[in-house]
Amino acid sequence: MGVVQLGQHMIKVLDLHLPQLGAGDLTELMGHQSFLVITRDRQGELCGILVDEPPNLLELPLEMMQSLPTSNHHSQPLFEMVSHVAVVSQGEVKTTIFLLDTKRLSNTAINDSYPLSLKPSRGI
Repeated sequence: MGVVQLGQHMIKVLDLHLPQLGAGDLTELMGHQSFLVITRDRQGELCGILVDEPPNLLELPLEMMQSLPTSNHHSQPLFEMVSHVAVVSQGEVKTTIFLLDTKRLSNTAINDSYPLSLKPSRGI
């Protein structure tokens, strides 16, 4: 977890890549461009998540969201932060969407010993 200041706002930033990377893999991330998705948590505070690509906004009906079985929560660190999953098909391409559980996310230990840096995107 890290913090970034945008204007007058301090934003808590989660980098979901770090829990699954070893120290040797960090050099690959340093030159990689990331995007910051900013939202508000349940307390109304700004928080952000680093993502590799600009997000696609989709409206999903509740019926598509499947509750993730609790037996999966301990098999991988990612599943400790996820409450529901959906699979969206667009033509021949299937995309799996995970719904982050903010309660679980705040209780999950995320390695915060790595530096977090954001670079301005070009062309905007």
